[in-house]
Amino acid sequence: MNRHYFNDLDDDNDDFETVRVSKSSDSPVRKETGQAFTRTSELKKPVGNRTQTGAKKSSISLLARAINLLSRREHSELELSRKLLPHAESPEEIEQVLARLKKENWQSNQRFTHAFAHQKSSKWGTAKILQELKQHKLNTDDITELKEQLEQSEFERAYEVWHKKFRGMVYSTPQEYAKQTRFLLSRGFNADVVRKIVGGQYSDEF
Repeated sequence: MNRHYFNDLDDDNDDFETVRVSKSSDSPVRKETGQAFTRTSELKKPVGNRTQTGAKKSSISLLARAINLLSRREHSELELSRKLLPHAESPEEIEQVLARLKKENWQSNQRFTHAFAHQKSSKWGTAKILQELKQHKLNTDDITELKEQLEQSEFERAYEVWHKKFRGMVYSTPQEYAKQTRFLLSRGFNADVVRKIVGGQYSDEF
């Protein structure tokens, strides 16, 4: 990801303002090339180590917070906005930050979708993954494409989860059958797939 955002955070150049000096003034002034100058920092109350207006400081702080979150992992636009809300002065400020993040490709719903699915696919079934993603109000086309991909590997993924949990031991009692079935269904795997795996009908699927 492009790190030039931090240029906004690290810009410590001072601005200068020209101050008119009356000839009748008895106060000593420092003159430079016929003009008297004073630093803006002497006229404005500094904020921390920098001179900032309240609005600009808030905007930079919010942007830095968003970048920090995205540097840890991908976030959906909705998820990121909720995390920024307690620190923003207004919803419009959040919209401006999100717009910049998307423009610079720091934040991407599509990238979040695939990263989330990749992380959860080794332990969750298609139904549960899609259920979680729907809460992020993502693009329908992205969800449909992802569903097709997950369904193609549903059996293999369910088998791996079952084998890891029960060490490949086929049930010997109705109670064990029910236990294994409930476990896989709770992980969001397809009912037909679960029935085949728990029933030992998986030799022809590989």
